[in-house]
Amino acid sequence: MDGRRGGSPDLSYGNSVGIARNRSEILGTIHGYYKEALDLLPLEEEMPELLLTGGVCFGLADPITNIIANTLPLDYDKRKRKRETTTRTKASLLSEIVAAGQIAERSLEGLITLLTSYFRYLPTWDALRYLRLAKADMLVAVRLIELDRCCNDQEEEKETFHSSYAAALKYAALSARLPNIDDFLANSCSLASHLRLFTRTVLSDRSCQQLSNEKMCFLSGILKKTKPLLLDKSDNPIVLADERRLQNCHNDSSVDEKVPGGLTISLRSLLLDRIHTHYLKALSRLPMQDLRARCHRALVNGGFCYGPFKSVANNIIVNIVWYDSAFPYLEKFQAGMICTSTFVRVESRSLNGLIKSNLKVRKAIQMARTEGFESNWNVSAYRDAADASFHPEVEAFVRFATRYLPSVQSAVRSLLRTSDSLSPSNILELSTMLSLSNCNSAKPSDAMVANERVGNQKSFLDLECPYSHVNFLANSKVGNNLKLFFAEFSNDDDDDQSFCCIVPYKSKYEVRCCYCEYEGTRIGHPAESYCGGDLDFVKMARGEHDMTNAKIISGGKLASNRVGMCGEDYIYFDPTRDSKLAECMNRTASMTSASWSDIKRIA
Repeated sequence: MDGRRGGSPDLSYGNSVGIARNRSEILGTIHGYYKEALDLLPLEEEMPELLLTGGVCFGLADPITNIIANTLPLDYDKRKRKRETTTRTKASLLSEIVAAGQIAERSLEGLITLLTSYFRYLPTWDALRYLRLAKADMLVAVRLIELDRCCNDQEEEKETFHSSYAAALKYAALSARLPNIDDFLANSCSLASHLRLFTRTVLSDRSCQQLSNEKMCFLSGILKKTKPLLLDKSDNPIVLADERRLQNCHNDSSVDEKVPGGLTISLRSLLLDRIHTHYLKALSRLPMQDLRARCHRALVNGGFCYGPFKSVANNIIVNIVWYDSAFPYLEKFQAGMICTSTFVRVESRSLNGLIKSNLKVRKAIQMARTEGFESNWNVSAYRDAADASFHPEVEAFVRFATRYLPSVQSAVRSLLRTSDSLSPSNILELSTMLSLSNCNSAKPSDAMVANERVGNQKSFLDLECPYSHVNFLANSKVGNNLKLFFAEFSNDDDDDQSFCCIVPYKSKYEVRCCYCEYEGTRIGHPAESYCGGDLDFVKMARGEHDMTNAKIISGGKLASNRVGMCGEDYIYFDPTRDSKLAECMNRTASMTSASWSDIKRIA
């Protein structure tokens, strides 16, 4: 995942020297593309001006073909056959292209915007690193990132040109200050439909001569053709980008590369996204009445995603049911919702457990991306994972996972295979199996009382958010399969506007929300318009938004590292067991009421 693709480590990453070096190298590569494009383009009439205003090097083809396609006027074939040659020389035009703030630099800004808007958690310095490795080829950079994020075997993604690319292209065009965004997007779609033919026509003259008038008219005619974007494999931009990647980029995927420290933030967030998908799948299989009545507490306290089963969702379900059976809550109540902060915490703790158990990062990515992997952890690995996850009953869990669960693992697996949606009787049967493990925790400590002031304190920031985004599970009157829904509603009591729709659990192409990502909440969003979606990313691309890519990543990083106490811990407080929590709560209350001199004296 590092610079070893080029044969030697790139240790600069995010420092200012490395950023400047990568940017300079990319611009040098882009300047070379424009020099080659000038050799192909006839410098006549308005062509130089069209090149300087709209001839960006990004698009769905290789950089040189993109420059030609983005410069070429659609009415070229209707213009006078005898065209006047411009007085500009290639050298003078090239000097204008490479000048500060001109088309070459605007192209680079567009490339950076495309990558950082298409991929979550991708900082600008990392986008520059990928662009350097890809030689400023937009889709080659996309494929390199997808490979590093273990999306390389999604063959179906190569067969379609999906809306996420179109949206990212729009943001790139806005960032590059193109004069007509709609024309650029329309040309991109036309080019994608005839990509191999257009590219061959351009590159056939690349080594010998300028494009003839006939070929220019032919290329202009191709861009005017419109048809539904059902791509043939030979024209698919991703397929052709993979060909260029294999030809131009060194890539030894067999090497088990060490992940650079600067990349762990992005990879951690990516892993948490995928772990969240498995949690949604697990919860959708649980009966709603069991989830609301008993499983919600077990999810928050002990529902971690690791275990002996290949299916991550099965591990979550087993851990939830076992914890509820072994350590039942004294006070029963119906939960109406599970707060996102507790969801973030259990997922983050689960990831800490996976990493602490010495699971390699690339293996963790593959595990989280697919259904899972077969684990053969020993006692030490389970204990390390439980410790890193802040499991409330470490020794009991280790005994359960290593001594008892293997003896009933086959029966549990068979039970979990009976149906996608488990019934209350299935949960009861599973609970009976797992409760026989006799893995009781240490003797409950004496009941402890938390200072009542803690529950009365309110230290939440008064954030003025106009809307709230919510996911919930529901099923239709006919059928038992739960569906994931998205809802947006106003936080203004006088505004009753809202909408609700179904969201797939595992969207093939993730939809983004700048506000939810900044808050670190993993809410599944639909393709429809919503606050924090397309309109906000348009403003970000134009530089008109308070939110930036760096701010989104920074806020999400802070939220994703939450592994300590949450406000919901007070709801599940058990005075017979949670002695450490009570001590922490009392200490918090004491510190809240203490003066600065008291705090210094205690310290």
